[in-house]
Amino acid sequence: MGLITRLSLRNLFRQKRRNLFLGAAIAFGMSILIVANAFSHGISDTLFNKMIVFIAGHMEVDVIENGRFRTPVMRDRAAYVSLITSNISGLIEIKDNLSTTCRGIGKGKSDLMVIVGVDINMNKLSEDERNYFSLIGGSYEAYHDRSVVNPIFITEGKAKSLGVTLNDQIRIRLQTVYGQSQTAMLTVVGLLKSKNAYMDFAVYLNPTDMKALMGLRPQETGALQLVLKKPKSAIEQANHLHDILTSNIAVIPSNIAGISPNWVMCLKQKHHASNTTLNAAWIPLDMAQTLHLTTGNVMSLTHAARFERSPIEWTLNVVKIYDNRTYKLPTGTILVLDQSFYKEYYANIPPIIPSSDLLWATLKQSPFKANLGNDFDILPRSSTTKEFTKRMKDLNNEKSGVAYIDVRTMYETASAVVKMEGVLNMVTMIAVLVLFFIILIGVINTLRMTIRERTREIGTTRAIGMQRRDVLMTFVLETFFLSVFSTLSGVIVGLLIIAGLGAITIQTDSFFSILLVDKHLHFVVNPITVIMNLILIVTIAVITAYFPARRAARISAAEALRHFE
Repeated sequence: MGLITRLSLRNLFRQKRRNLFLGAAIAFGMSILIVANAFSHGISDTLFNKMIVFIAGHMEVDVIENGRFRTPVMRDRAAYVSLITSNISGLIEIKDNLSTTCRGIGKGKSDLMVIVGVDINMNKLSEDERNYFSLIGGSYEAYHDRSVVNPIFITEGKAKSLGVTLNDQIRIRLQTVYGQSQTAMLTVVGLLKSKNAYMDFAVYLNPTDMKALMGLRPQETGALQLVLKKPKSAIEQANHLHDILTSNIAVIPSNIAGISPNWVMCLKQKHHASNTTLNAAWIPLDMAQTLHLTTGNVMSLTHAARFERSPIEWTLNVVKIYDNRTYKLPTGTILVLDQSFYKEYYANIPPIIPSSDLLWATLKQSPFKANLGNDFDILPRSSTTKEFTKRMKDLNNEKSGVAYIDVRTMYETASAVVKMEGVLNMVTMIAVLVLFFIILIGVINTLRMTIRERTREIGTTRAIGMQRRDVLMTFVLETFFLSVFSTLSGVIVGLLIIAGLGAITIQTDSFFSILLVDKHLHFVVNPITVIMNLILIVTIAVITAYFPARRAARISAAEALRHFE
């Protein structure tokens, strides 16, 4: 075998020009493949780990009230966090999505901007996040300084568009989660280096101040964004979370003049489409007789709230007295028309009623159960950004006050951006196919010419005792060594091209800027992918060479010696 190997290496250098051209073609194809793969992986890294993860996370859970899908509000953050951590695998982080769009007025200039609530604590940030929030002016300590009015970090691009610098103030007008307008002042305490086009839209404020601006209480948040170890598992994980979310009938335990138990429940819209009375309520006949109430009377009750120490007072207007022998609802059930009910329910979340409570067993048997409102409704999963946007807009036409839970992934909220990865992967696949075509045609043609020219040589070696298997191995090994040397050269050339392209600074404000990191093309070389490509190309070259080499080995010694070129 050692002799065959030496012969193959010697023969490889005999046809220098032909092998040089074929080797150069393979090396060129390999270098293109390396660059395309690295660029594709770089785009994936930029999209999934450096852009989408900061904009929307890999998954997001929203609770949408009154159709305000742009300002979601989650009333009990801890409950949702517990549910998510118990059911989502490969979870790296849960982040609060606290953001709002407004117009900022700086020094003689104004511009639209997105205020994002982010806890920028250098001791807690990942390496990617530290790179993302790299300061070129100001300090991280000032970001959490309670003596400063709404301290913010702002990118150099946004600072320029507003005409501000360190310690300057920006006046803003924004809407709270309740739709109320208010003004506020922001103080620039840090200038950030712009990493991409999306970053230049945002200014960053600590979550505590952000909640105060948006009208959120400490236990509330806007939405929850999930960062996963495997971003491409987001759809599977979102479907699982969506399936385990279950709603129940919304109930507010209450107290009326010492009469208990009392339950306030939601009566769905279809029963009161023409009624516009605020806090309109139906009360059972026995309660009306005990409290001496008739329609048109006003009644007061108190109820506990999950996050309040003192009981909440609530005044209701009696619009109907019903006979519970027909509805078979739990004793003491008051039905409040849904717009008024949900306004109170979400503003003062009631305590959790144990699943073992007799209340639920009674409700289960009630024929009126279908007419009672749930604590929330679950939106169907969207498949595209277009479908998601249409569904959110349709919520504006909803007359019911019930909140909707939406579980979505980056594949719905940023499908257009994510599709870029698919396009780049297609480009990579085309490069692979072109390379395979080069190898296939080049190796076959080269071997045919080589075998034709060396037919008499084959006859001579066969005449002095070389076996057919040895002839076959000689040609196969020649192709093997040629493809190995060529692909290794192609890897080196590809790495040099990547280094050269990555060193070029690109100044642009176009859509192309989302592909850049620090104004440079971002390449990620995956060693495993490189090795797999190298093995694949060498294997294809050897398999391609096998068939013409086998034909050469089958030529008899006498026939080969009679051959004349």
